[in-house]
Amino acid sequence: MAGGGSFISFPAMLAIGVPPIQANATNTVALWPGQLTSVWALRTDLRRDLLAVVLTASVLGGVGGAVVLLRTPQITFMHMVPWLLLTASVLFGISGPVSRWLRRRSDQPHVPARPRYSSSFS
Repeated sequence: MAGGGSFISFPAMLAIGVPPIQANATNTVALWPGQLTSVWALRTDLRRDLLAVVLTASVLGGVGGAVVLLRTPQITFMHMVPWLLLTASVLFGISGPVSRWLRRRSDQPHVPARPRYSSSFS
């Protein structure tokens, strides 16, 4: 559901001199329509059980991010930005292979494991 627009818009705002916390907040608000559109486009793919997980993760991530933004000085947040972008880039990069692996794994029929019998004679 992620498009990666933040990888362009956030550094662009920093480059024109917007302070990092304000750039992050502006970026988040600006990308909301795209996020809602993505969810709408994928609505048939979201099962009810998956929707609950996605909503929970979104709320926890949003609240956690807001707390970090409200309680972190600009300079500290600026030092965190490269690590946050690196983490986001890695997650974004591995999301395709992980999704394919999970899809292949869920498509395989479940075969219960055979019980192991002891071969020792006592």
